[in-house]
Amino acid sequence: QDQFRDLVGSARKRAAQLVTGRESSTRMEQIGTIRDVADDPAQPRRIREIAAAALERIRDGHPVNPAYLSVQAALGNKVAEPAKPRPTDAELAAIAGAATGRGSAPSTRTRSGPVTNNPATPRFAATQRMWVLTFHDLDGWLGGLDPADLATSVTATEWAAFKRVAAQIRAFELAGDTARTEAVAAAGAARAR
Repeated sequence: QDQFRDLVGSARKRAAQLVTGRESSTRMEQIGTIRDVADDPAQPRRIREIAAAALERIRDGHPVNPAYLSVQAALGNKVAEPAKPRPTDAELAAIAGAATGRGSAPSTRTRSGPVTNNPATPRFAATQRMWVLTFHDLDGWLGGLDPADLATSVTATEWAAFKRVAAQIRAFELAGDTARTEAVAAAGAARAR
């Protein structure tokens, strides 16, 4: 029986690879599940609408997994999210370089305000890696959630914590945008000399 299960699983993976050009059997199964829920007249209308909206988001190019998780959540099912492949160190360096606009060259610019970590230290590198990994993992996770459903289902303390973190992220974003704008302006001024 285990041998039969292995053959079926292997065939499913090969078929998905033939159709999509890559190993995507899980993604295709998730889309099939969403489609089944959307078409199931036994499901409540609200659940079918959530599934139909999820399919529409997928058709528009949004990722499958967040849509699948939103449908499963609407059904009351707890599903462990499949582990995302972690980017390699080279990919992280490229992502971090693009995010900070300075690549791997250390900054020579002096900063005003709070003392920051030295980019040349291992502690800064670990912090930067954690930052990149965190936002890599968060990318797209809200896509399948209904803000009204979620906001009205959590406690006041949980909602306050969310708002506090969102405000901290927004403040960080604004400070980072300012730093990036100043760095671009300074680089342009240096080239003009």
